[in-house]
Amino acid sequence: MKEHLNGSFRITRNHKILVLSALLVTFMLLFIPLWQMGVNRSLDLGIRYENARLVEIDSEERAIRKTMASLQHAAETENILLSMQEKEGVLLSSK
Repeated sequence: MKEHLNGSFRITRNHKILVLSALLVTFMLLFIPLWQMGVNRSLDLGIRYENARLVEIDSEERAIRKTMASLQHAAETENILLSMQEKEGVLLSSK
C-alpha cells in the first residue's frame, strides 16, 4: 500500500487480488466440508433406499417361489388324479 500526502492509503491491484484470494480460500475451506457432508448424506439415503428395495424384492421373490411351489404341487396332484382317471377309464372300457 502506498501512503498519500493526506495520510490515507491507496490499495493497489495486487492487494485487492490478495484480499479476494484470501476470502475465496476462506469460503472454500468453510463450504467444501458442508458440500461433502451433503453429498455423503445423499449417498447414504440412496444406499438405504436401495437396501429397502432389496429387502422388498427378496420378500416378493420368496412369495413368488412359495406360489410356484404351491402351483407345482397342485399340478402334480392334478396329473396324478388324471392318470388315475385314465387308468380307471381303460379298465372300465376293457370290461
